[in-house]
This record gives sequence, structure tokens and C-alpha cells, in this order.
Amino acid sequence: MSDGPVSVVMIAYNAERFVGEAVGSVFAQTVLPSEVVVIDDGSTDATAAIAAADPRVTVLRRPHEGISASRNAGIAACRCQHLAFLDADDVWLPRKLELQLAALDEHGSDAAFCRADEFWDADVPIEGSGVRTPQVGVDAPLMSALLIRRSTAHEIGPFAGASFGDWINWWSRARAQGVTEVVVPEVLLRRRLHGSNNSHRKADEAGPVLLQTVREHLRVTRPDTA
Repeated sequence: MSDGPVSVVMIAYNAERFVGEAVGSVFAQTVLPSEVVVIDDGSTDATAAIAAADPRVTVLRRPHEGISASRNAGIAACRCQHLAFLDADDVWLPRKLELQLAALDEHGSDAAFCRADEFWDADVPIEGSGVRTPQVGVDAPLMSALLIRRSTAHEIGPFAGASFGDWINWWSRARAQGVTEVVVPEVLLRRRLHGSNNSHRKADEAGPVLLQTVREHLRVTRPDTA
């Protein structure tokens, strides 16, 4: 294994059951990141202590301000040429960074995604929880699947808005700005479903956030109509 020019940003909030496995998957990479920054978003459990148990991890403890503020703080703390993001409840497969770095070099793209397998969290009863059936081998336009050039992330600008829609908003702006992307056609991410994922928000929460995201997209791409 060799060190690679990658900073890993992990946002964690009351994730003591998951964060150790997530950090472990980062350090099981065939190309190791140069720095790993875990932003503890005001957790009230042992999340920060578990992450800090590995001396290779830098833990930033912050008041609970939400995912957007934490992601912005994480990006600001990183110095490497590339940024990779991993939610504290997800897991990378060992060749994720290796294959995505190679894809960026081969295609000259600004960002790389991969495919993902979803899985039910073993410690959460699924029956009656409303958690959907996991998908397998699907293209994953998700934060945990993203590797992006740091300069590109700064050009897109900061994350903003509610936690449910901050990623949708941010990547909508990226595409409006012409950011180029490639998808590595291999499963390199395992995404945990446990009923509290942002994608399982109630419909009455999702509607206003998605409307706000559409308006932001129109403001960037068609300022005369937004």
C-alpha cells in the first residue's frame, strides 16, 4: 500500500454504532488517504472518542449545526489534491480510492463515482420500519461514493440548506457549472439502510427541500427565471 493524495471527510452525529467500521474501511484501502478528518456534529454519545481512538484520524468537535456546516468545516480543514467523503454509517470496499484515482487520471474528469450495494443494518428490526428493500450493484450518485478534485469542490462553493437536500443542491450546482464526472463500474461502496438515513425523510419534509433545490438550480442555470 502507498499513501495517496486524498483527504477523507467523514461527518458523524451520534454514530457510535457505525463510525468504527467506517473508519476501519478507510484504512483498509489499497491506496491509503493522506489525511482523515472526522467532523463530530455535536454528538452526545461516544462517536468522537471512537473515531479518535485511531491516531491517524483528526477529529473536529463542533456544536450541532447540521450536515452542511460540518461538511464545509471538513473541506476547509483538508489540504490534499482530492477529497473523498464517507458517511459514518457507510463502508468502503478496499479498492475504492485506487480505482477512482485511476479513473480520474484516465478520463481527465473532475469527479468520480462508483456503484454500491445497500444492506440492512443488522441491529435494527426491519419489519414495520418502513426501510425499503436494498438495491444491489446500482450507480451511486451519493456523497459516500464521491471522489472529487479539491479545486473543483472549492469552485462549486459551500454546502447550504437542510440536511435532506444539501447534497442534491450542491451537485445540481456542480453539474450546472459543467463539472465532469465518471462512474467506476464496480461496487466500491456498501450503504447501510437503518431507517434514519437522510433519504428516508418523511414526505412532508422532502417536498419543501426539493422545491428549494429546484429553485436554486434554476437560479444558477437560468437566472432570468428563478
